Amino acid sequence: MNYLGIDFGRKHVGIAMSTGTIAAGILSVFTAEAISRIVQLCREHAIDVCVIGLPDGSMKKVVEEFADKLRAATACKVVLWDETLTSASAREQLAQTQFSTK
Repeated sequence: MNYLGIDFGRKHVGIAMSTGTIAAGILSVFTAEAISRIVQLCREHAIDVCVIGLPDGSMKKVVEEFADKLRAATACKVVLWDETLTSASAREQLAQTQFSTK
């Protein structure tokens, strides 16, 4: 399966691509251009699923609305992935490695 990972922001949207478990960032686009660019990428790369990180708090509703617009624009499956506490979890895991910044 081919996946697009989407990191929504008010000004920019980060996009990564994956054919398995590890994604590689491919580009960042202005939010106003994101839907059309994602639709184009889905066609060009035979994307099966778009995974959009769903934050908690004030951005949650904005991201859900973006996901709805993307679902209406593409045949790809669009999935929201709960990001609650992912940054804290990543920091904790990093602190337990030899690459710790502490």
